[in-house]
Amino acid sequence: MSNIGDISEGHYTLGAMDGIGITIALAATAVTAYAVWVAFLITRSDLYSRGQKVAQVALILLIPFAGAVFAHALLRSHTTHPEQPDRNFIPDRTQDPDNAFSGGKYVDDA
Repeated sequence: MSNIGDISEGHYTLGAMDGIGITIALAATAVTAYAVWVAFLITRSDLYSRGQKVAQVALILLIPFAGAVFAHALLRSHTTHPEQPDRNFIPDRTQDPDNAFSGGKYVDDA
């Protein structure tokens, strides 16, 4: 007879189901933490009305992982990040050929 899972003799060895159970518990914890984080981002955002926030948080609660991924993608699509200027850009500093009286101003300064 096997002593797997038997604690009567003062020792306990993990069986295969215990390892799977721990993995499932860790995955469920990670999904829950992600859903809570996305719900926090949604509630702190100024992009949505109160009703939209309630609807998105309800979606996250009803469909934990897929709802959180959808809401997070939606939030990121509405969040605009300013484009970084091109440091290698050299502006065209030619004078305006159509205006002989430009007073020495460049085309892009007008």
